[in-house]
Amino acid sequence: MTQVPIQPQHQPDYMGRGFAIGKGMSTLARVGTVVMDGGTFIMYNDKGQIIDSAPISSVMLQKSKMFMGTGFYMHVNGTKYSVSGGQSSVASGVAGIAAGALGGDIGALVSGNKGAKAFLQTFLALGGREQN
Repeated sequence: MTQVPIQPQHQPDYMGRGFAIGKGMSTLARVGTVVMDGGTFIMYNDKGQIIDSAPISSVMLQKSKMFMGTGFYMHVNGTKYSVSGGQSSVASGVAGIAAGALGGDIGALVSGNKGAKAFLQTFLALGGREQN
């Protein structure tokens, strides 16, 4: 796994921390980070190592009832990951406008259903796809 700094040199379109990220029955991160920036979707584990990344336009999101509205299944490079929980930080611009629940504030933190809603709105606004 490649380790890169999770603190980017600029404010990304979206950064969420504290996500539980899993693959099948395996937990890959208990306090993982999800970043969407420059057209790329990146998931990091607890140690800051990249779990997976892909162009946002190729990532498929699937809602899950299992997480009571606070998580999703993410299909990245043909692999299905569960992503739940987390706190969201959404930058201004396209993502900030899309995440109306945040009022466009840089660094606004939300959790639970609001965090999931901000994640979903930002993901779709940046070109991600949702599977019904």
